[in-house]
Amino acid sequence: MSAFLKKLTDFKAVNLKTRIITGLLMGFLNTVVVYLSDVVFDWSDLNFDYYGFYFLWMSIFGFFFAGVMVRKNF
Repeated sequence: MSAFLKKLTDFKAVNLKTRIITGLLMGFLNTVVVYLSDVVFDWSDLNFDYYGFYFLWMSIFGFFFAGVMVRKNF
């Protein structure tokens, strides 16, 4: 378990630039999927603040989990 937690905060294995790009990309893709599933299956379009909040949290999640998702340092 400690090796997994070390990967989350080890900025030498995956640098800051890669973490930011991975986090923003993950946040954007997850937000698009949630938006499309809300529109197609629920026929509802939630407000911008909902999707903005979702994008923010998924980007933070992607930022810290980039050490687990990305195997190679660019």
